[in-house]
Amino acid sequence: MTTSRLTKGVILGCTAGLTAAVLTLPSASAGVNECGDLIICIDIPTPGNATVSGGTGGGGQGATGGGSGPSNPFPDSGAGGIAGATTGNTTAGGGGGALTAAQVAALAVAQLELRKPKVFMTPGEGKIGLVGLPVWLWIDTSDPHRWSREGVEKTLKVGDVQVTVTAYSTSVTWDMGDGHEKTCENPGREYTPADGSKESPLCGYKYTKNSGSQPKDKYTVTATVNWKAYYVDGGGRHELSDLAGASSTTARVGELQVMN
Repeated sequence: MTTSRLTKGVILGCTAGLTAAVLTLPSASAGVNECGDLIICIDIPTPGNATVSGGTGGGGQGATGGGSGPSNPFPDSGAGGIAGATTGNTTAGGGGGALTAAQVAALAVAQLELRKPKVFMTPGEGKIGLVGLPVWLWIDTSDPHRWSREGVEKTLKVGDVQVTVTAYSTSVTWDMGDGHEKTCENPGREYTPADGSKESPLCGYKYTKNSGSQPKDKYTVTATVNWKAYYVDGGGRHELSDLAGASSTTARVGELQVMN
């Protein structure tokens, strides 16, 4: 059985009935997969050696690998997770052996539906910035599953084990594409025309060289939202490993030529 680590020191490959639910966390450079823009994906080995990838909120589901099988062998799980587990705060039917609180927490983390950020910056798509001018960086904060300082939570009960998982955003790390990074402990602030050439009061940057040496004359800019997570059960609070979701955009930066 394949396993993956999400919590510190706890193997999260967990068996219930005849299934094995494995959490996988795509890297920051991973493209869109069967789980859409979810940053955590549950893969389930199914009869015929097919693997079903699915998110928790109707994200795309598809089979890969050899053999064939249903897109979700356990439709009542809501996430293609443990047989009988649901996405609501309800008791889940058991299967084989009992799960630990850490394993239930792993499933609950996947059901939080944390998503990759929506990234914005100046200069925007189709525009050209200039070396030395302020660059504004921000992400969309309207969806708490993409950014939430207060945190999003999920309660899940499997058999006699119930946990509540909470995840909250801590910062955004911007890879500016020129070999430098900028970390902001906030989501930034949207630029408006009224801001003119002012620097961002929350999250900004200045390029020192143009993007002419880059593919298509553009820098690839990647924003990674960093998350902390923990779960609470009858034994108190337990920290989980850090999570992250990343998305990219591009920026074209030129230089002002002064003519004598």
